Amino acid sequence: MKILFLGAALARAYVRGYQGARLDAPDSIAACPKHFVGYGAVEGGRDYNSVEISEHTLRQFYLPPFHAAIDAGAATLMSSFNSLNAVPSTANPFTLKQILKGAWGFQGIVDSDYTSVGELVAHRHRQRWCGSSAQGFSGRRGHGHGQQPLS
Repeated sequence: MKILFLGAALARAYVRGYQGARLDAPDSIAACPKHFVGYGAVEGGRDYNSVEISEHTLRQFYLPPFHAAIDAGAATLMSSFNSLNAVPSTANPFTLKQILKGAWGFQGIVDSDYTSVGELVAHRHRQRWCGSSAQGFSGRRGHGHGQQPLS
């Protein structure tokens, strides 16, 4: 449990260090905790690979540092490139809507990792996870980094 405490303490400290007391101060910069969530547990230790994590393990070990960063006022957060339990993290309703925006009340910007929005289309996830139009993920609903045309 000491490691969990340390991870959360470091996350809070990073946010405070970057953003300071006021985000609009001239020496402040928006903190962006990343890669939400489970990126360090990819199969075979390979970038952009799949992750299978039980909800208990996710909540007990992987989410606490992110929650601490959000509680400290992080202005942005980057979703990870991998899939989590067969759902692309960039369009994962459980982690992004239910946990991040719902339970934690995050109202900042969710940034996508590299070309992960485009990968939803390339890997045929557009219809399944985004509905009939993935346009909402191109910035209007909070996913901005690496924006690519999706239709």
